[in-house]
Amino acid sequence: MSLENALDGVIAARTTIASILQDNAAVFVGPQRWRMKQLSRFFSNPNLNANDLVHHPEALAVCLPLLKTLQSSEAATSLHNAQSGEQVASAVRSGIERVNSATTKTRWFHLIAYPLTMVMLSLALLVFFSFSVIPIFEQMFDEWGLDLPPVTSFVILLSHWVQAGWWVVLVAIFAFILGLIVLRLNGNFDSSSRYRYGAIERWCTSARAAWADWALHAAMLTEVGVTQPDAVEIAGRSSPKAWLARFSRAWSNELRGGNQHFQSLSHVDGKSVNTLAYAIRLPSSEDRAAVLYDVAANYREWDASRTHWWVDWVNPLTVTGIAFGVGTMLASLLLPLISLISGLTLT
Repeated sequence: MSLENALDGVIAARTTIASILQDNAAVFVGPQRWRMKQLSRFFSNPNLNANDLVHHPEALAVCLPLLKTLQSSEAATSLHNAQSGEQVASAVRSGIERVNSATTKTRWFHLIAYPLTMVMLSLALLVFFSFSVIPIFEQMFDEWGLDLPPVTSFVILLSHWVQAGWWVVLVAIFAFILGLIVLRLNGNFDSSSRYRYGAIERWCTSARAAWADWALHAAMLTEVGVTQPDAVEIAGRSSPKAWLARFSRAWSNELRGGNQHFQSLSHVDGKSVNTLAYAIRLPSSEDRAAVLYDVAANYREWDASRTHWWVDWVNPLTVTGIAFGVGTMLASLLLPLISLISGLTLT
């Protein structure tokens, strides 16, 4: 069965695929659950077509085993008679495992979730201190007529600002959280069912993660029989990075024209792409797909090490900074009392 007919077969079974994805969403939690629901919505779209399918890397990964099964000669007539059979369900579940193990999306959320949680907690502590603790100390200082050090005066002034504009703090926190949700959900599907990356996802996707997704998408396209130039262009067009989309378009045009300007390609955007260029130059589509899968795994591993480095440093620094701020606030409140006690002891 040709690729076009196989894609038509997958689209004919889209309702079954959407149902399987929705059922699997109940098994997962967090980003994986959200991803399954979004993919279920994607396949539920009645206007879904083959072009949308090949441009969505995660949807393509879900239906890749089914596509390969349909392309085999033995399966040429099976789906026509059994669109909701066990064959479809088994192939889709295999694709779901591929998506959950290979995707690099939503990683930005894991990078910023803990620091943001700590910042929100520190703001909540600031509001609590401003209303419950600092006013008690301020009253004590006024009754005793103590001369306050600059740091204590600043903390009291800050508490006055929070008390007068507490609603501003709450609105700011609410707006910040709402903005994150909107930016996160912005990566849904537009009217043509094309995947759109959320703004934060575009900003926080590293070059290595973008190349990993690009290589994985190009490998899947190559595996199902998409031509070399088309695989390069489609993978670039589906990338969150505009520079990668532009480069892929130029690279695909070179391939279509038979030019060899990218034969010695070594770096793009400061990142080594020797193995990618080598993979694209391979004459056999099976070899190209195999090497591209390996390249994607390598880039994911490199990006994961960078992510671990980020988490290993940012999280402790966040906790240290918050602890320093809280400690400074408490120390500023105790400094006048220490000075008072020292003066009484000397007299």
